[in-house]
Amino acid sequence: MSTTAAAQLNAADLRMFANLRISAELLAQAGIRRVTDAEAREEFGIRGDGNMDGIIFPYINPSDDHRVTARLRRDNPEVIDGELKRKYICPFGDRRILYFPPGTAAFLTDPTVPVVLVESEKAALALTAWAARRGWRIVVIAMGGCWGWRATIGKTANPSGEHVPEKGPTPGLEHAANGRKTFVLLDVNVATNEKVRAACTALVQQLQRQRADLVALDLPSVPSVNGPDDFVVLCGDEAMALVFERPQGKPRPLASSDWPDPSPLGDELPPVEPFDSRFIPGSFRPLIEDVSERMQIPQDYAAAITVVALAGCVGRRASIRPKAVDHSWRVTPNIWGANIAPPGYMKSPVLRSVTLPLANIEELWCTEHEQESEVYETEREVLEIKRQAWREESKRYIKKGGDPTAAPDNTIKAPAQKRLILTDSTFEKLHEILSDNPAGVLVIRDELTGWLAQLDKQGREGERAFYLQGWNGDGGFTIDRIGRGSIRVPAVCISLFGNIQPSRLRSYLSPALVGGPDDDGLFQRFQIIVWPDPPREWKLVDRAPDNAALAVAEKVFNALSRLSLEQPIDACFALPAQKLFFKWWTELEGKIRGESGVHPAMLAHLSKYRSLMPSLALLFALADLAAVDAPIAAGMTVGLDHARQAAGYCNYLESHARRIYACVVSPETAAARDLARHIKAGDLPALFSTRDVYFRGWSGLDSPERARAALDLLEDAAWVRKAEPSTSPSGGRPSETWVVNPKVMHAK
Repeated sequence: MSTTAAAQLNAADLRMFANLRISAELLAQAGIRRVTDAEAREEFGIRGDGNMDGIIFPYINPSDDHRVTARLRRDNPEVIDGELKRKYICPFGDRRILYFPPGTAAFLTDPTVPVVLVESEKAALALTAWAARRGWRIVVIAMGGCWGWRATIGKTANPSGEHVPEKGPTPGLEHAANGRKTFVLLDVNVATNEKVRAACTALVQQLQRQRADLVALDLPSVPSVNGPDDFVVLCGDEAMALVFERPQGKPRPLASSDWPDPSPLGDELPPVEPFDSRFIPGSFRPLIEDVSERMQIPQDYAAAITVVALAGCVGRRASIRPKAVDHSWRVTPNIWGANIAPPGYMKSPVLRSVTLPLANIEELWCTEHEQESEVYETEREVLEIKRQAWREESKRYIKKGGDPTAAPDNTIKAPAQKRLILTDSTFEKLHEILSDNPAGVLVIRDELTGWLAQLDKQGREGERAFYLQGWNGDGGFTIDRIGRGSIRVPAVCISLFGNIQPSRLRSYLSPALVGGPDDDGLFQRFQIIVWPDPPREWKLVDRAPDNAALAVAEKVFNALSRLSLEQPIDACFALPAQKLFFKWWTELEGKIRGESGVHPAMLAHLSKYRSLMPSLALLFALADLAAVDAPIAAGMTVGLDHARQAAGYCNYLESHARRIYACVVSPETAAARDLARHIKAGDLPALFSTRDVYFRGWSGLDSPERARAALDLLEDAAWVRKAEPSTSPSGGRPSETWVVNPKVMHAK
């Protein structure tokens, strides 16, 4: 046998075998090489019409290491009625031995080493290499097709006295006999092709006659998998091991027709309304469109950040009276919001891009504060000198029996640091900052999960109450501390925005909305919260930002952040807008009070829209006025156009809220849904173990108990089927294995 045979394979051949993880060394040992049409015919006796260029697989007698025959894998077999014909060809009339990979002779003499019967030479070589990687002792024998185990062994007389070919087991099949563990592993189509199934049945009967310790294995139905060699490549070594470890007391059905239809898990998210830029003030549409296009994200995200940023700029500098006559109800337009998106959806970059003008304002205010502080320090030093001189002069007057002069003016105060954006501060420091910024601030939490978890910790009740008060925008809050005294903020006003991932949102909502101590309406205060469908297409956009759009946004934010708190805007609806609001409000109350079967948290969320709609209308009107340098009167009215925008945006947000609260389920059900998505995505092979699930560390599935609970739910829904434990060819404790319903992979 030539040790350089593998060198005669071309690059494509070597890539094919390398994909099967069959080494060049094993190929050389097997004598596999490429032959031309002439070499196939002259050297190996291949006959027939058509071109015989291809790869030759020598069949070696393992007892004496001599070639007995060969089989050719043709490069260009004929295609008849859409099927390949005569892809593999042996010398005419020559079928005298099974295919034994190199190194099997020693194993064949040891009856404790299991035998594995497969159809093709490639499968035999791939499994031989696979077993070597795992340290398993097995003999893999290829039959050269599903009927290759049976051959003409002579002639016999039929009842009429005619001599006809006698069929019997191909030489080599006798190794699978007399109690030897024998695995039959045919290609996937044994479950769907009647001819292949008949061949398998006949083979099993023959092996039973030979008293083999028989185990009939079935390959799981996986797209693009035909034989064991494909399965190893696509599903991995561990999945192949599970095929052997799965018991075979009864044939396991692989065809889709043998499985029930999988039950729906209810994991499809409710649809949401598409974003419409007409919901947003015209002054900000160019910026939202520009940022979204450059980052290839839905416009929903940039719009949500923009609205909350407007609220953070205005705060208590403006308010609106939603009712026409009853002016006791006044709404401060501070808003909380969040973007829901998986990792990698550009949540942080879009947040930075939209809030860049606010960061610039903050930087300008910081510079102004430094300058004011320098002036203050100079004035304070001068005042201290004057007071020192006054004290000395007063001493002299008192010693002479006179009265001291009036003390110098001591009313100067240190300039307060104006703040607009906060990203990471304790609530005590935030409270102190608000005492110097009574108009309110915008708190940005890039990862909202950490903030929510922090508020849920024992001992943080005061912080939670502080934020709940801050959402109202007009309630006072006092903190008393030894050594620091008492600090009172007459009106705590906080706008808040953050990002959160869907899986973390589910983990938070499930325990938070079940009526426990943390079910205090905190999450329902996130009125601007969006969860759009991910875009199906992506295109490369590489252009400069729209500076004109950014300039308009900066102009608006600057104007609104400089509105006077001493003379705040006191707005109301114009008559047409007032009628629209009353109509919209009436419909909202009908939903809140009349809907049945809706999660209470969803109804509580909708109740917060009573203040959201007038807040949005006021913010939209202020933004468009500031964009064109129009005067903003203290008693301004909000017109019909901005009221329509606010109502439309609220209706759009309602669809997103319904999607969010629809995902509130038990942790076990949520884990089962997530695992189902991983199965559909092909993250697990068609045959896998419980360990395969929890070792991947997926959220909610990262322990044996959680993984098993999710798998039990999926088994009830006919997504998977549990296999009974059995012993593998290598021995050891069996794995808990699961088989995927083939219908799952083909379901839409």
